[in-house]
Amino acid sequence: GTRVPFIGSRVPPALLLRSPPASYKEDLVTAGLVGGIVPLLLHLAASRRDPATVELLPRGLAALLPVLQNRRSTCATKTAALFALVPLLDGAWPVVPRHGGKVMAALLVAVEHAREKVAAESRREESGQSPGGPVAQEGGAPAAPQAAVLLLAQQAAAWTLALCGKRAEEVLEHVEQCAAPLLHPYCTTIRAGAKDILVE
Repeated sequence: GTRVPFIGSRVPPALLLRSPPASYKEDLVTAGLVGGIVPLLLHLAASRRDPATVELLPRGLAALLPVLQNRRSTCATKTAALFALVPLLDGAWPVVPRHGGKVMAALLVAVEHAREKVAAESRREESGQSPGGPVAQEGGAPAAPQAAVLLLAQQAAAWTLALCGKRAEEVLEHVEQCAAPLLHPYCTTIRAGAKDILVE
């Protein structure tokens, strides 16, 4: 089938600079992801089942998943991590199903954190208190940093469900059964996205 591109390829690079890094260390992490790791993974993912990508998978997940689960990670760093995660999974496809559960769990945590922050910003703007900046549209993708993280995390989760299958599905089902109803629409979006990853 025809592969559906990760929406990250259509998000303006300026999004990575909208949210100032919380520290010099995080600035270095973001720069390393954007300038080095993401281009390398995109290159490796172009030829799926590359042994180099398979070897990178455990270390890549060990580096990226904590960033996605950390509530204090900036939008810039989370966006860069999401840009890196999808080509890492896609390039190492033969072995990614065994990691599906922990990847989906990390992405759902990222979705929830972003959802909370988007909701909080909306409440502040509605009350006229400290608006977080305009929410512009550019190329159909939300330009507000937290909204971008929310969108990218959902599509990354859809890729994870499509590539990893059963273990990712089990985590999604658990969230649908046990988590707050506020997350349910995002689970529905993730499922719909997974069906569209490979167009028949």
